[in-house]
Amino acid sequence: MQSVQALRGSSFFLVFLGGLIALAPLSIDAYMPALPDMAIYFGVEIAAVNLTLTTYLLGSALGQLFGGALSDHLGRRPVGLVGLLLFVIASLLITAATDIGQVWALRALQALGGGAASVVCMAQVRDVYPANLVPRKIANVMLVMLVAPMVAPTIGAVLMQLGWKSVFYFLAAYTGFYLLVYFFYLPETNAKGRRALTLSTLLGSYITVLRHRVRGKPVAQRLTAFSACGAGIFLSYLTNAAFIYMQHFGLGEFEFAAAFAAGGLAIMAGNRVAAALMGRHPPLRILRWANTLHLVVVAAGVAGSWLLPHSLPAGMAVLFLIMGIGGAVAPSASGFYMSLFDENAGSAASLSTTLIFMVGALFGALAALLSADGLTPIFLVMLAAGTLARLALPRQTDAPP
Repeated sequence: MQSVQALRGSSFFLVFLGGLIALAPLSIDAYMPALPDMAIYFGVEIAAVNLTLTTYLLGSALGQLFGGALSDHLGRRPVGLVGLLLFVIASLLITAATDIGQVWALRALQALGGGAASVVCMAQVRDVYPANLVPRKIANVMLVMLVAPMVAPTIGAVLMQLGWKSVFYFLAAYTGFYLLVYFFYLPETNAKGRRALTLSTLLGSYITVLRHRVRGKPVAQRLTAFSACGAGIFLSYLTNAAFIYMQHFGLGEFEFAAAFAAGGLAIMAGNRVAAALMGRHPPLRILRWANTLHLVVVAAGVAGSWLLPHSLPAGMAVLFLIMGIGGAVAPSASGFYMSLFDENAGSAASLSTTLIFMVGALFGALAALLSADGLTPIFLVMLAAGTLARLALPRQTDAPP
């Protein structure tokens, strides 16, 4: 087992954390091709199988909400190991399910474990590295994680040649590998040690995070609000990607997969730009630049969707720019946020991740409800999200010395 000191110089540590966080997008995107066959197998409508996505998202939110806080009290290793074990067991039990109701419950259980294990990763980065290095290290973790959404649909399509159960066998094997590596390779990184776990101490950790101040200013809280609204831009795209490319622009399934993968490459490019800028500029300056660019490009999307509503090159150019800028925003904001916390890093990661997911999902749902009128409402929702993010962004003078 590696020492915490050895982890600081280990590239594998960051790759491992990135692959672990990738469990969520992999669990969603890889099984999407299996939904029609699962509906036939269980003798239900496709809408009933779609609810397995809803239960997964709910379970993941709960796992993220409590996983980080529990790791502050019990240690990162116990929470990570139990979460991964729970995911493996639930994945295998899904293959033995006899009705769709069991799949709903097991997908929630699967996500509960996966969410708890993944949210601990951000706290582990803060445990291992000094505050000034956290933003760049988190950018590297996110770079690895971004590979999953690009390859997951292809993995799912290939596995479907063996039947829908093969997708969950794959997820169990993938997570089982991480469980073994976690057990034999990763030490306990929470140097604060275990603390008594009661309801009052658990809630106290959340309250401490909510009351956190920098020079008397709620910098962390404003960063979470900024990230949550910024996530609304990305989730407005993600929720409506199939509609945009396949229904509005008329792309086929293969063309859609290629366009979607290209968007992932744009995010990765933005991530690398942010990582390069982090060594030269303060995080808040990077976030202000990126948000300004986001607003300009999204506004161009609003105008373009009205003037050139069916121009695929124009639409893809705008969308790729939006994704690329988002790829720069996410690691910069998350890294700066986590650098603010020493104690209660797990609770901080839990609260931030859960709120970002919930608020971003609401923007995405709103964009989906309005998308029947074309692309303009989707870009308008993005513009509203970006504007609210700008209002929440802390001032440069609020940054810690």
